Amino acid sequence: MPALPRVLVVLFFAAGIFPSSAQTTSVSQADTLKIIEYNSKCYEYENTDIKKALEYSDKALALAIALDNKRFIAGVYFIKGNVYTNRGVYFRGFQNYLQAANISEAIGDKRRYASCLVGMGNVDRYEGDLSASRPNYKKALDF
Repeated sequence: MPALPRVLVVLFFAAGIFPSSAQTTSVSQADTLKIIEYNSKCYEYENTDIKKALEYSDKALALAIALDNKRFIAGVYFIKGNVYTNRGVYFRGFQNYLQAANISEAIGDKRRYASCLVGMGNVDRYEGDLSASRPNYKKALDF
């Protein structure tokens, strides 16, 4: 497996996608790195080939589900939300942010939950509905 660029590992760690060692006790390092590799490829194609980006995110999601790792599952849904939103497919972006938010809230991941709320607020704002975006932004600030 090729080494990930250092900046991506830092970004994934900061976003909570790369778990701490305490979170990987039931997940092998190889599986963790495979999910990160798929997410990295997703970001690589995000602005050039949405189909490839989504193929890689689907691979990451399938592995995260197979591992039954809620943190990874939420992370992949969040990334898919970014892909769809950045490509102007707002309804699908919102759906993925909502999936990630529900899982993040259930597992107590406040940082990702707040990020999902911001993503949902952004979708509402991009669609021109500022009144719908404000509650999500405000709730995110509460975290």
